Amino acid sequence: MPDPLESRVLAAGLPGDAANLLETYLDEIFKHQERYGLIKGTHAELIAHLEESLKAVDTLPLDGVEELLDLGSGVGIPGIVLGIVAKYRFPNLRLTLVERRTKRSLFLEGVVARLALNNIRIFADDVKRLAFLADAAVCRAFMPLGGQLIELARSILKPKGWLAYFAGKRNLIDEKDLEGLKTDWYRLDTPEKERWVCVLKFCEPLQ
Repeated sequence: MPDPLESRVLAAGLPGDAANLLETYLDEIFKHQERYGLIKGTHAELIAHLEESLKAVDTLPLDGVEELLDLGSGVGIPGIVLGIVAKYRFPNLRLTLVERRTKRSLFLEGVVARLALNNIRIFADDVKRLAFLADAAVCRAFMPLGGQLIELARSILKPKGWLAYFAGKRNLIDEKDLEGLKTDWYRLDTPEKERWVCVLKFCEPLQ
């Protein structure tokens, strides 16, 4: 286990078993890259993505959240990582990984089964067809942060819900699209890249 990820696991207050689950998850990505057409990257790059997700745990208002969505989950970042953390720190949290692409959803189902993450389910369809409203949602590389995403979030979240958007450089986001919303920005920098997460709180409009 590379030191950066191991140190983040310890900093998050997680037991060694969590590090083993993360390592197994990485192995699954590399093992099935070609078969399922997954993202390609070096071990160090994927470690950085997982490290970023672990950093986000301490910034997201997860206390009291029971239903959390990962929109356009892809290979499961950050959803799988959050599921591993929730197993130890948020036992009442249930995650739904929304991924309509067949190969990606099959990969996610395999990972969830391999890691025995009973707090995660896969929804292999359009998010608009969900039969319930969630407390909160996260997304990374799903769609640009703007009016379309905000409108979608309002339609799938409970009235007091929030959306966490994993972004790159903050100055690339047009914050005019966020006017009238309470937003909190948090840095998730890794040694390789500047990274931010923006939490939009729909229950707290600006006065």
